[in-house]
Amino acid sequence: MHNFDLLNSILIGGVVLLASMGLFLYFSNYSQTTVSHELTQKNITEVGEVLDHDFNKLGYRVATSPKIVSIDSTEICFLSDLNNDGTVDSVNYFHRYSETDTNIVRRVSFGVQKEWEMGIQKFYVAGLDSINNITYDVSHIRSLFVKLYLNSKTISGEKVGSFWEKRFILRNL
Repeated sequence: MHNFDLLNSILIGGVVLLASMGLFLYFSNYSQTTVSHELTQKNITEVGEVLDHDFNKLGYRVATSPKIVSIDSTEICFLSDLNNDGTVDSVNYFHRYSETDTNIVRRVSFGVQKEWEMGIQKFYVAGLDSINNITYDVSHIRSLFVKLYLNSKTISGEKVGSFWEKRFILRNL
């Protein structure tokens, strides 16, 4: 009977050990996924704040026309006085592709060209005319619609993502 009790103890201990390891691995993965979601949300919020600042200032203190230099579905170039110094700055948003990544690039000329880039899944911009039809003719644009998709992968390979979108009514055209 003594060997039987020892065998039961080892069996029950093994089951408890495996169950606790399973719980540990589950909560580890859950924690990592939660952190990945949080970082993705934080990154897209920060990019959204920069886009919000720049697009709300589109055409600000610019005397020349057109204030939107060029636009298509993945790129926009416009003029603005972003830093309120009285000089017109050129702002350009576009995709930069590499073998492994897609980035959104913000190129601003404050006399000297400066670039900022962030890994994203997709950047989409559309001009809207006075009756909300999509147009890429800069003379007919009255507002802009911008979408941004950001994806990342967790260690377990699960994709997590966020999107940001906003319509900008252009006050300085």
